[in-house]
Amino acid sequence: MIKSNDFTEYYKTISNTELLSILDNPDGYQPLAIEAAKKEFSNRQLTDLDIKEAKESLIAKQIQIEKQKQKVKAIEKKVITTGNTLFDTLNPIQSEIPTTEKTIRLIVIVFGGLFLYGLIKDFWIHLSYIRDIHRFPFDSITYLLTFLFFPTGIFFFWKRKSIGWTLLVIFLIFSIVSVLSSLIGSFSWKQSNFGELSNFFPRPDPIKLIPQLIFLIGLLYVLTKENIREVFIIDKNKMFATLLISVLFASFLSYLFS
Repeated sequence: MIKSNDFTEYYKTISNTELLSILDNPDGYQPLAIEAAKKEFSNRQLTDLDIKEAKESLIAKQIQIEKQKQKVKAIEKKVITTGNTLFDTLNPIQSEIPTTEKTIRLIVIVFGGLFLYGLIKDFWIHLSYIRDIHRFPFDSITYLLTFLFFPTGIFFFWKRKSIGWTLLVIFLIFSIVSVLSSLIGSFSWKQSNFGELSNFFPRPDPIKLIPQLIFLIGLLYVLTKENIREVFIIDKNKMFATLLISVLFASFLSYLFS
């Protein structure tokens, strides 16, 4: 059982500000605690200046607490708003035609999901390149820069920068050429004379590649629509130049390394 002298001994160790805080909020404490706090306040024989300084410190502390509460509320509001926006964007049942803003948000979500999937799926490969930077600096840095190319494009696209649109289009073109090359290779694939090699390098499955190709082409089509390009200030000339250069360069690299 808590006794009055327990509070008395404790209150001797606290500051004037803490003591005033207790006396200003009696409803939050037991009667014995308030009684001991009043007795301690009387025993300290504080001057007007001491009381003023303690009250100023108490007010400053209360203001700080209120600021923290406002920050928490702001974060909660932002989380709720983000959640509502995400639900509104991904909601499959929408009566109206998706706006340009919704389409852009959806593109960011889709590309963000693809990046996270690739990051998790090939995590150990990424880690091995990081560990081998000191041994193979050129190869490792080239790989990591290529890997960071995608999230960089997503970030700038989210920020509504034209470079974001360009980077994502280049990424899609390279992905489409890669999948198309694999698809063509699946039809011209021949069984190796060495059975073990066939196990290491199996025939690419066209059933998996065709949906990937359709998905990537669909994303590219959405990015090249006029309402999307207007947001990123991309005219037809710049669009066709980006597409042509990307296709030629991607095709050259695909031929070079095939």
